[in-house]
Parts: sequence; C-alpha cells; structure tokens
Amino acid sequence: MKDKKTIKREILDQFREIDAQSGDELDSDWLEKIYLKDLRQPEQKLYQKAVKELTAMGIIEKETTGDRSLRLTLKGEKLITSGAARRTDRMSAPETPFFGFTGTDG
Repeated sequence: MKDKKTIKREILDQFREIDAQSGDELDSDWLEKIYLKDLRQPEQKLYQKAVKELTAMGIIEKETTGDRSLRLTLKGEKLITSGAARRTDRMSAPETPFFGFTGTDG
C-alpha cells in the first residue's frame, strides 16, 4: 500500500515528467483514468490528504471543480526543477576517467 509521502512524490514526478511550469495542469484523464483508478480505497483517502498538504504548502493549486485538476504553482515549479537539477548533477558524472591508458605503458 502506498503511503502519503509516496503519493505526493508521484504527483510531483508526473509534473516533472511533463516538464511542467508554473500554471501548468496535470491531465485530468491521467489523474482519473490512470492514477486514481489504480489506488485502493485507503490510498484514495491518502491522496486527498496529500493534495491538501501540497496545496497548503503552496506547491500546487486545486481547481474549484474538484481534485481532478491540479495546477503547479511557481513554488512547485522551483521545487521540481531544483530536484531535477540535483538528480541530473549526480547522474552526469564525467564519463572519461581522470587518467587513461594508451596501451604503451610498460
């Protein structure tokens, strides 16, 4: 079973995946037909709490029509882009070694 922290991370990861900027929304079809459909009843309650917390933190905004439309805020954009930058820095270690062998070493 997913916990609330995992659900928050998955929501933010989806914003990262679509390369969202401030004001961009998650596709309501993705939320409804893919993500929420796969959550069990207790996880759906945790989803509601996760959305409330992300909203209270100013990371996302909920549309007044319900939880099916989530919009990324400027604060959220900065959060997901800074996380992506850190991840990219860790993954972009130099591919060439500091020293190489030429085959002529004795």
